[in-house]
Amino acid sequence: MLEEKAYTRQEIRELLETNAENQGLKRMLERRGYEFFVVGSGRNAIFTITKLPSKFKMFCISELGFAPQTDFTKLRNFFYYYLNSEDFRNFPDTIQSERMSENGMPLSRQTIGHYRERLFTNHYFWPDFTEFNYYLTHSERGKKIAIETDRKTYAEAWALYWRTKEETKNSEEARMRMFYEFGGYPNKSPIIRENAITADRVVLLNELVLETFIL
Repeated sequence: MLEEKAYTRQEIRELLETNAENQGLKRMLERRGYEFFVVGSGRNAIFTITKLPSKFKMFCISELGFAPQTDFTKLRNFFYYYLNSEDFRNFPDTIQSERMSENGMPLSRQTIGHYRERLFTNHYFWPDFTEFNYYLTHSERGKKIAIETDRKTYAEAWALYWRTKEETKNSEEARMRMFYEFGGYPNKSPIIRENAITADRVVLLNELVLETFIL
């Protein structure tokens, strides 16, 4: 990581692991959140770093592999709930997205999936596909509602769907019958486990999140 001091162009290149020219180096520093000024031109340019990016941003780039152009405010907001609420962590994507919107921090399911995948790829958490949480979901005034249920009810709801579809040859009718009899559509999501090996990194990440998160 760079420090608040002056660097030659070659030193900056080596630290950023690039052969970019001065304009390219400036763009790289800007994307990563550094504040700096440049004196001179060409190979004689001196880059002076005046302010470092946030520790949270640098951690996410260097440790988790997020791109420098990531919206780190949105990422921090998501991590706040994901790291500090086991209930939130185990909700399906649709409900996580709904909860974020309710708190004034809208995130799409696709964005949530991307953020979470970086935690899985780096072995901070992992989905346990041998155990699941079961839900009956429905929409109420445009809001996604998830009601916890059990494996038996989940299986019965899908059994009714397939039986009705076989009888009527109509998948939409089968879905509607299942919905009205069970009060929602059955869904399941794997229980998310924390990796004990990387628990110290999760603690550090959460500390960086809490430093700047304000409800």
